[in-house]
Amino acid sequence: MPLIKEEYKENILQIIQRNFDNTENAEKSIEDILDKWSKNKEKLYQLFGGQEIISNDILELRNDEEDVQKSFILFKKNLYKYFNNLYTLNVFNKFLNEAVTLEGFRNNKVLDNWEYEGRIGEIKILKGMKFSKAIKFFFTSTGAKNELQNYYSTFSQKMYSKKKGSIKLSICPYDYLSISDNDRGWDSCHSMYDGDYRIGNLNYIADRVTLVAYYITEDDNYDRMNDAFGSIMDWNSKVWRMLVHIEQKDGKIFVLYNKQYPYHSSQFLAEVDNMILKLFENKDFTPLKRYDEEKEQDACYQTPYTCQYNDTKRPQTFYRFFPSCCSLENFDHFMAIGEPILCLQCGKEIAVETKEGTCDTCTVTDNVCGVCHLEYDIEDLYYLESEGIYICPDCLEELYTYCNGCGEYIRKEKIKYKNGKEYCEHCFEEEA
Repeated sequence: MPLIKEEYKENILQIIQRNFDNTENAEKSIEDILDKWSKNKEKLYQLFGGQEIISNDILELRNDEEDVQKSFILFKKNLYKYFNNLYTLNVFNKFLNEAVTLEGFRNNKVLDNWEYEGRIGEIKILKGMKFSKAIKFFFTSTGAKNELQNYYSTFSQKMYSKKKGSIKLSICPYDYLSISDNDRGWDSCHSMYDGDYRIGNLNYIADRVTLVAYYITEDDNYDRMNDAFGSIMDWNSKVWRMLVHIEQKDGKIFVLYNKQYPYHSSQFLAEVDNMILKLFENKDFTPLKRYDEEKEQDACYQTPYTCQYNDTKRPQTFYRFFPSCCSLENFDHFMAIGEPILCLQCGKEIAVETKEGTCDTCTVTDNVCGVCHLEYDIEDLYYLESEGIYICPDCLEELYTYCNGCGEYIRKEKIKYKNGKEYCEHCFEEEA
C-alpha cells in the first residue's frame, strides 16, 4: 500500500493555500484525499511492484512526420487563444499557410517573402527569417506576442531537442498536482495556478484508475520552479504528459489513454504501450488486444460530483487495451474516472466547484450579493471576509456596521456597546 508521507500532507496543504482563496478546512479535505489515494491506488501500486513511480530506459527524441503534422494542426487549432480579433487571426493564418507551411513550422523558418497591406497596417516579412521572430509583426501587445512565441517553443523544443530523457508512469500525488504546471511554456485548464478545472487534479489523486504518464529530460534534477509550487517544493518539469486510466475488475482489464499535452507524440505513445504491456505480462488478463480507433464508446464515464475536465469524449482520447477474448460491448460503463473530494472551505460536503473546490453551500458567485441575491457589477460589491460572501452597498448599509476594535463589518444585531462605541463580541470581551 502506498505510504502516506507526512511531507505529502504538509506540501499539498501549502500548495492549496498558495493557489486557492477559501481553504479554511483544506487540511480535512487533504487528509481525506490522501486516505482515498492510499486505499484506491492499491492495485496500481502493486502493479508497479510496490513503487509510486516507474521509469523506462533513457530514450532520444525523434521527429516522426506524423507527429510534426499533428503538431502543426494543433498549433493552428489553438491560435484563436492568442488573438483578440478574428481579422488579425485570419491574416496570420494566411501568412502561416502561404509563407511558412509545414516545412517552415518544422524548421522555424519563413520559406517565402510575404507582404500584407490592409486594416492592421503594412507587413513585410523576408524569406529566411525565423518563424518565431516573425510572429511579432502581428501583435501590438508584447504579452500576447510572448505567449504565442512560448506556445510555439513547446513544439520547436521537441522538434529540435537533442536531449535524452525518459517516460515515467506515476501515482505520486505530486505528479497529479503538476500535470499542467511546468517551466516549459505550456499549461492547460488543469493548472494548479489558475486552471478552471484544477480541482480535477485532486479527484484524480483520490480515484482508483488514474495514473500519470509523462516525459522529462535526462537533466531534470527535480529543481524546476513554477508559479503553482513557488518555493514550497521542487519537482520535475514535464515536457509531455498523458493521463492513463486502468480498471481491473471482474476478471477483465480496460486501459484508456487520455489526451496528450501539449502535443501528440507517436514515440512517447509507443513507449507507454510497451510499459503498460510489460506490467501485465504473465497476468490473468493477457493477452491484451490493442485498440487504435478514436471512437466514442460508453466504456468509461466521469464519476458524479467530480471536477476534472472531461476529455474522454474528445477525439484525442481513445481506448487502448483490453483482453483479446472480449469486445467493446463487454465494457459498457466499466470504468469510473475521478473520485469526489471534500470541500476545501468547510471540509464536510462534496466539492463541486471546478476551480476553487467548494461545495454548493460554500460556493460564492462573485457578481451576486450574498444577502439579496441580486446581480451587480463585481466592482460594486464588498467582500465580507468574516462571512466569506460578497454583499451589495444597500445590504451592507442596512444590515451591517463596523467594529471599532478590529474594523471588520458585523451584523447590526450582533453588535455590543461600550462607552458609546460598537464592538464585535470578540473585541468587546477584550475591551471589558
